[in-house]
Amino acid sequence: MPEETLKISKEKSAMYPAYTINEVLESFVKIVDSLGSNKVSVEIVARTMGVSATTKSFTRKMSAARQYDLIEVSKGIIELTSLAKNILYPVSDDTDIYLMEAFKKPQIYEKLISRFNGRALPNIVVLSNVLLEAEFSITKNVKDLVAQKFIDNCNDLGILTNGILDINNRESVKFNNANDDEKNEIVTSEEKKLAISCNDYQEMSIPVPGKQQMIKILIPKDFDSDDYEFLQKYLEAVLPMYIGNLKNKNQA
Repeated sequence: MPEETLKISKEKSAMYPAYTINEVLESFVKIVDSLGSNKVSVEIVARTMGVSATTKSFTRKMSAARQYDLIEVSKGIIELTSLAKNILYPVSDDTDIYLMEAFKKPQIYEKLISRFNGRALPNIVVLSNVLLEAEFSITKNVKDLVAQKFIDNCNDLGILTNGILDINNRESVKFNNANDDEKNEIVTSEEKKLAISCNDYQEMSIPVPGKQQMIKILIPKDFDSDDYEFLQKYLEAVLPMYIGNLKNKNQA
Protein backbone atom coordinates (compact mmCIF):
# COMPACT_ATOMS: atom_id res chain seq x y z
CA MET A 1 0.00 0.00 0.00
CA PRO A 2 1.55 3.30 -1.06
CA GLU A 3 2.36 5.75 1.70
CA GLU A 4 0.11 8.77 1.82
CA THR A 5 1.92 12.05 1.36
CA LEU A 6 1.03 14.68 3.94
CA LYS A 7 0.54 18.02 2.28
CA ILE A 8 0.92 21.14 4.40
CA SER A 9 -0.49 24.27 2.83
CA LYS A 10 1.45 27.41 3.61
CA GLU A 11 -0.67 30.04 5.29
CA LYS A 12 -0.93 33.17 3.16
CA SER A 13 -1.08 36.62 4.71
CA ALA A 14 -3.13 39.58 3.53
CA MET A 15 -1.06 42.27 1.84
CA TYR A 16 0.81 44.65 4.17
CA PRO A 17 3.61 47.27 3.94
CA ALA A 18 6.85 45.83 5.31
CA TYR A 19 8.36 49.33 5.52
CA THR A 20 7.16 52.70 6.80
CA ILE A 21 6.44 55.60 4.47
CA ASN A 22 9.67 57.33 5.48
CA GLU A 23 11.70 54.17 4.92
CA VAL A 24 10.20 53.66 1.47
CA LEU A 25 10.75 57.30 0.52
CA GLU A 26 14.41 57.25 1.56
CA SER A 27 15.43 53.80 0.34
CA PHE A 28 13.28 53.35 -2.77
CA VAL A 29 11.23 56.28 -4.08
CA LYS A 30 14.08 58.80 -3.98
CA ILE A 31 16.31 56.33 -5.82
CA VAL A 32 13.70 55.96 -8.55
CA ASP A 33 13.46 59.74 -8.77
CA SER A 34 17.27 60.11 -8.90
CA LEU A 35 17.39 58.13 -12.15
CA GLY A 36 15.98 61.22 -13.83
CA SER A 37 13.15 59.80 -15.88
CA ASN A 38 9.39 59.61 -15.52
CA LYS A 39 9.59 55.90 -16.22
CA VAL A 40 12.38 53.48 -15.38
CA SER A 41 12.67 49.70 -15.56
CA VAL A 42 12.50 47.55 -12.45
CA GLU A 43 15.84 45.99 -13.38
CA ILE A 44 17.64 49.36 -13.50
CA VAL A 45 16.24 50.41 -10.14
CA ALA A 46 17.34 47.12 -8.58
CA ARG A 47 20.79 47.39 -10.15
CA THR A 48 21.14 50.96 -8.83
CA MET A 49 20.32 49.65 -5.36
CA GLY A 50 22.98 46.94 -5.75
CA VAL A 51 20.56 44.01 -5.69
CA SER A 52 18.62 41.88 -8.15
CA ALA A 53 14.96 42.47 -8.99
CA THR A 54 14.07 39.25 -7.17
CA THR A 55 15.84 40.10 -3.90
CA LYS A 56 13.33 39.92 -1.05
CA SER A 57 14.16 43.36 0.39
CA PHE A 58 13.75 44.93 -3.05
CA THR A 59 10.39 43.29 -3.84
CA ARG A 60 9.06 44.19 -0.38
CA LYS A 61 10.06 47.83 -0.77
CA MET A 62 8.48 47.96 -4.21
CA SER A 63 5.31 46.39 -2.81
CA ALA A 64 5.18 48.89 0.07
CA ALA A 65 5.68 51.81 -2.32
CA ARG A 66 2.79 50.54 -4.43
CA GLN A 67 0.54 50.11 -1.38
CA TYR A 68 1.26 53.70 -0.29
CA ASP A 69 0.39 54.76 -3.87
CA LEU A 70 3.86 56.24 -4.39
CA ILE A 71 4.62 54.23 -7.55
CA GLU A 72 2.85 52.44 -10.37
CA VAL A 73 4.34 49.30 -11.89
CA SER A 74 3.33 47.99 -15.30
CA LYS A 75 5.15 45.56 -17.60
CA GLY A 76 8.41 45.87 -15.68
CA ILE A 77 8.32 49.70 -15.67
CA ILE A 78 8.17 51.85 -12.50
CA GLU A 79 6.64 55.31 -12.56
CA LEU A 80 6.27 57.77 -9.68
CA THR A 81 2.70 58.81 -8.91
CA SER A 82 1.49 62.39 -8.51
CA LEU A 83 1.24 61.72 -4.76
CA ALA A 84 4.95 60.81 -4.61
CA LYS A 85 5.87 63.93 -6.59
CA ASN A 86 3.82 66.12 -4.24
CA ILE A 87 5.75 64.69 -1.30
CA LEU A 88 9.17 64.95 -2.97
CA TYR A 89 8.60 68.38 -4.52
CA PRO A 90 6.08 70.28 -2.35
CA VAL A 91 4.91 73.69 -3.54
CA SER A 92 3.35 74.57 -0.18
CA ASP A 93 3.72 73.76 3.53
CA ASP A 94 1.10 71.02 3.30
CA THR A 95 3.47 68.06 2.85
CA ASP A 96 1.87 66.42 5.90
CA ILE A 97 -1.42 66.21 4.02
CA TYR A 98 0.19 64.12 1.29
CA LEU A 99 1.98 61.89 3.81
CA MET A 100 -1.36 61.28 5.54
CA GLU A 101 -2.92 60.47 2.18
CA ALA A 102 -0.21 57.87 1.58
CA PHE A 103 -0.70 56.46 5.09
CA LYS A 104 -4.39 55.78 4.43
CA LYS A 105 -3.80 53.92 1.15
CA PRO A 106 -2.86 50.35 2.24
CA GLN A 107 -6.01 48.25 2.76
CA ILE A 108 -4.72 46.84 6.04
CA TYR A 109 -4.21 50.40 7.34
CA GLU A 110 -7.71 51.43 6.23
CA LYS A 111 -9.10 48.66 8.44
CA LEU A 112 -6.86 49.54 11.41
CA ILE A 113 -7.76 53.23 11.16
CA SER A 114 -11.45 52.36 11.00
CA ARG A 115 -11.08 50.20 14.12
CA PHE A 116 -8.93 52.48 16.27
CA ASN A 117 -9.25 56.10 15.14
CA GLY A 118 -10.33 58.19 18.12
CA ARG A 119 -9.51 55.33 20.50
CA ALA A 120 -6.48 54.08 22.42
CA LEU A 121 -4.08 52.21 20.13
CA PRO A 122 -3.06 48.93 21.79
CA ASN A 123 0.57 48.15 22.50
CA ILE A 124 2.45 46.12 19.91
CA VAL A 125 1.74 42.77 21.59
CA VAL A 126 -2.03 43.29 21.66
CA LEU A 127 -2.14 44.96 18.25
CA SER A 128 -0.22 42.12 16.63
CA ASN A 129 -2.74 39.65 18.07
CA VAL A 130 -5.64 41.75 16.81
CA LEU A 131 -4.17 41.38 13.33
CA LEU A 132 -4.81 37.63 13.51
CA GLU A 133 -8.56 38.26 13.39
CA ALA A 134 -10.35 37.26 10.19
CA GLU A 135 -11.02 40.93 9.41
CA PHE A 136 -7.28 41.53 8.93
CA SER A 137 -6.06 38.03 7.92
CA ILE A 138 -2.43 38.67 8.87
CA THR A 139 -0.46 35.50 9.60
CA LYS A 140 1.46 34.72 12.79
CA ASN A 141 4.90 34.91 11.19
CA VAL A 142 4.47 38.58 10.15
CA LYS A 143 1.96 39.99 12.67
CA ASP A 144 4.64 41.63 14.85
CA LEU A 145 6.25 43.33 11.85
CA VAL A 146 2.91 44.66 10.56
CA ALA A 147 1.98 46.01 14.00
CA GLN A 148 5.39 47.63 14.49
CA LYS A 149 5.36 49.38 11.10
CA PHE A 150 1.86 50.72 11.70
CA ILE A 151 2.88 52.14 15.09
CA ASP A 152 6.10 53.56 13.62
CA ASN A 153 4.10 55.30 10.90
CA CYS A 154 1.74 56.77 13.50
CA ASN A 155 4.69 58.11 15.50
CA ASP A 156 6.38 59.52 12.39
CA LEU A 157 3.19 61.33 11.42
CA GLY A 158 2.50 62.63 14.93
CA ILE A 159 -1.03 61.21 15.12
CA LEU A 160 -0.71 59.52 18.51
CA THR A 161 -1.63 61.75 21.45
CA ASN A 162 -1.30 60.11 24.88
CA GLY A 163 -1.83 56.78 23.17
CA ILE A 164 -4.95 57.90 21.28
CA LEU A 165 -4.96 57.54 17.49
CA ASP A 166 -6.30 60.68 15.80
CA ILE A 167 -5.63 60.90 12.09
CA ASN A 168 -7.24 64.35 11.95
CA ASN A 169 -4.99 65.88 14.59
CA ARG A 170 -2.40 67.85 12.64
CA GLU A 171 -2.59 71.06 14.73
CA SER A 172 0.00 69.82 17.25
CA VAL A 173 2.59 69.34 14.51
CA LYS A 174 1.87 72.72 12.97
CA PHE A 175 1.96 74.33 16.41
CA ASN A 176 5.38 72.89 17.24
CA ASN A 177 6.83 74.18 13.98
CA ALA A 178 5.26 77.66 14.13
CA ASN A 179 6.90 80.88 15.26
CA ASP A 180 5.47 82.85 18.22
CA ASP A 181 3.10 84.97 16.12
CA GLU A 182 1.76 81.91 14.35
CA LYS A 183 1.33 80.10 17.69
CA ASN A 184 -0.77 82.97 19.03
CA GLU A 185 -2.94 82.83 15.92
CA ILE A 186 -3.40 79.07 16.33
CA VAL A 187 -4.30 79.40 20.02
CA THR A 188 -6.80 82.17 19.25
CA SER A 189 -8.34 80.06 16.51
CA GLU A 190 -8.64 77.05 18.82
CA GLU A 191 -10.23 79.18 21.55
CA LYS A 192 -12.83 80.38 19.07
CA LYS A 193 -13.58 76.83 17.99
CA LEU A 194 -13.95 75.76 21.62
CA ALA A 195 -16.29 78.64 22.44
CA ILE A 196 -18.48 77.80 19.45
CA SER A 197 -18.64 74.09 20.24
CA CYS A 198 -19.15 74.26 24.04
CA ASN A 199 -22.90 73.77 23.60
CA ASP A 200 -22.14 70.28 22.32
CA TYR A 201 -20.45 69.26 25.58
CA GLN A 202 -21.38 68.65 29.19
CA GLU A 203 -18.93 69.90 31.79
CA MET A 204 -17.56 67.72 34.58
CA SER A 205 -16.08 69.79 37.43
CA ILE A 206 -13.71 68.34 40.04
CA PRO A 207 -12.93 70.55 43.07
CA VAL A 208 -9.29 70.83 44.19
CA PRO A 209 -9.09 70.27 47.98
CA GLY A 210 -7.92 73.34 49.91
CA LYS A 211 -7.97 75.60 46.87
CA GLN A 212 -10.57 77.67 45.12
CA GLN A 213 -9.86 75.89 41.88
CA MET A 214 -11.67 73.39 39.71
CA ILE A 215 -10.50 70.75 37.25
CA LYS A 216 -12.90 70.73 34.31
CA ILE A 217 -13.45 67.99 31.75
CA LEU A 218 -15.64 68.50 28.67
CA ILE A 219 -17.58 65.39 27.64
CA PRO A 220 -19.54 65.30 24.36
CA LYS A 221 -23.30 65.19 24.95
CA ASP A 222 -23.78 62.46 22.36
CA PHE A 223 -21.60 59.95 24.25
CA ASP A 224 -23.08 56.43 24.30
CA SER A 225 -22.41 53.56 26.72
CA ASP A 226 -19.41 52.31 24.70
CA ASP A 227 -17.86 55.79 24.76
CA TYR A 228 -18.26 56.06 28.53
CA GLU A 229 -16.72 52.62 28.98
CA PHE A 230 -13.76 53.67 26.82
CA LEU A 231 -13.39 56.92 28.81
CA GLN A 232 -13.35 55.00 32.08
CA LYS A 233 -10.71 52.54 30.86
CA TYR A 234 -8.64 55.35 29.35
CA LEU A 235 -8.64 57.40 32.58
CA GLU A 236 -7.73 54.32 34.62
CA ALA A 237 -4.85 53.40 32.32
CA VAL A 238 -3.45 56.71 31.06
CA LEU A 239 -4.31 59.36 33.66
CA PRO A 240 -1.88 58.09 36.37
CA MET A 241 0.95 58.09 33.82
CA TYR A 242 0.01 61.56 32.56
CA ILE A 243 -0.13 62.99 36.10
CA GLY A 244 3.22 61.36 36.89
CA ASN A 245 4.78 63.05 33.86
CA LEU A 246 3.35 66.42 34.95
CA LYS A 247 4.74 65.97 38.48
CA ASN A 248 8.19 65.10 37.17
CA LYS A 249 8.15 68.07 34.80
CA ASN A 250 7.12 70.50 37.57
CA GLN A 251 9.75 69.13 39.96
CA ALA A 252 12.55 69.31 37.40
